[in-house]
Amino acid sequence: MRLLRLSTAAALLSVLFVAPAAAQTPDTGLIGAGGDIGVFFPDEAFENTLTLDAFGEYYVTPRISVRALLGWATPGFENQTENNFRQTRLLFNGVYNWEFVEWHPYVTAGAGFYFVRQLFEDLPDPDGETRGGLK
Repeated sequence: MRLLRLSTAAALLSVLFVAPAAAQTPDTGLIGAGGDIGVFFPDEAFENTLTLDAFGEYYVTPRISVRALLGWATPGFENQTENNFRQTRLLFNGVYNWEFVEWHPYVTAGAGFYFVRQLFEDLPDPDGETRGGLK
């Protein structure tokens, strides 16, 4: 029920903040920033959890931009909500967009780092790991 209310609120907010397509054409030197809240559905060994993301984007040209994203999630282990698995991710990517009549498609590619660590309530925490990834 909570997930249904959260997704309904997110859908309503996204409809309220829609801008006309003409206002969305980027210009050289434009900087964008944003964030989002989502739901993370991990493997069955973990519980579902919220995820928080923040990103920044810089337009090198009206068609090419570079973007960085910082994200965080901390799902609990199944049936052990006092213990959790923290995941922090730092991603970098490039974006190319073009105009196609009224559509504005884009492609993106990049790489990043995923910092993962188990956190236990009554035991010493094991060392964390850093893993690379391609996007």
